[in-house]
Amino acid sequence: MITPAVLISAAALLILSTSNRLGRVIDRIRLLIAECERLATGQHTPPENEKHALMLDQVENLLRRLLLLRTAVTGLYVTITLLVATSIATGLFVLVPRMTAWVPIGVGLGGAILFFY
Repeated sequence: MITPAVLISAAALLILSTSNRLGRVIDRIRLLIAECERLATGQHTPPENEKHALMLDQVENLLRRLLLLRTAVTGLYVTITLLVATSIATGLFVLVPRMTAWVPIGVGLGGAILFFY
């Protein structure tokens, strides 16, 4: 029962750092979109047009990064859920001897595999 608790703590730390990165990406996207909207109005010189195109390219890259981070955070939350379920299943296994051992083992392996993912 100690192993899932340690992995839950590790996953929580990863969620914390990944959420911070997610917030920074969102802030950067908002800043770039506001700047793009400002540049989109009126006539501009060729260097400003190049700057606008570069910023749109950055927004595209940041959106891809945002999707990857969102997937990572979702996976980590599901990992924590499976590891908590492992602890509960292990406790139930001790209380209900007729329960098969594959339930806590299977849930724990699922959590570990998702954590590795």
